Amino acid sequence: MTEEPTQLRGDLNIAAKSALNKALAAFQKENHAAEKTGFIKGWKKKDGSIGQPDRHFSNLEDILKAIQPATKFGLSHTETWHPIGTTHAILRVTLLHEDGGEKTSELPVDITQEMRGGSKEQAQGSSMTYGRRQLLMGIYGITGADKNENDDDGDATRTAAPEPAANPVAKPVTPTQTQTTSVASAEPASAPKTGGGVVFMTDSEKAQCIASLKSLSAQQREKLKADFKAEFKISAVKISPDHFQLPKHGDWVKANLGNYQ
Repeated sequence: MTEEPTQLRGDLNIAAKSALNKALAAFQKENHAAEKTGFIKGWKKKDGSIGQPDRHFSNLEDILKAIQPATKFGLSHTETWHPIGTTHAILRVTLLHEDGGEKTSELPVDITQEMRGGSKEQAQGSSMTYGRRQLLMGIYGITGADKNENDDDGDATRTAAPEPAANPVAKPVTPTQTQTTSVASAEPASAPKTGGGVVFMTDSEKAQCIASLKSLSAQQREKLKADFKAEFKISAVKISPDHFQLPKHGDWVKANLGNYQ
């Protein structure tokens, strides 16, 4: 068996890449966006004004439906999962063309159980689903968000909160009043976590909240979770510790814990 000349193999590779690029361009000419049937419930501020409106996003089913027409241009793809130790894995999507050309895109994802409910396998599945959505939209060149909409639904299972208030200003203290708080005090040892303008519970507040949940019987804990889900209008099917993130969540648990003991 004779080996193909190096020059011939190079020409074939170039031709295969060119065929893939042309097929992808033809697909993108007719397809550019996925439907958005995924839903995230918005929230209101204490004064009743809108903090974040309800919004829709493209879930995995929407994206797979949007890229299905690519097959008529000779395009297909594979998805492979490559663990890195015990905490992360690489999700790899390879775009293939029937003439032999291919393109690859990769994304590292967190597969740990920290702050998640359910089994380790469920945590991995959740990470994989989000990674698949991002990689497939990217490699096929389609979008799942409106031009005026932030594609931030990776945090879809969390309930949003209003942006933190401006730095507090000390109120005047009259001779008959006692000032009980120090405005210009040093930062607390356990400062609230923030992300994208959202303030989360401190580590100690989070730990106290979860400890309160664990103090309940399994039956009463499920009742509390059901009421918590209804109170904050969470769309997730199952409530896990990951949903207890914001100061208002901790306040609600403290105020209502006695009803379940």
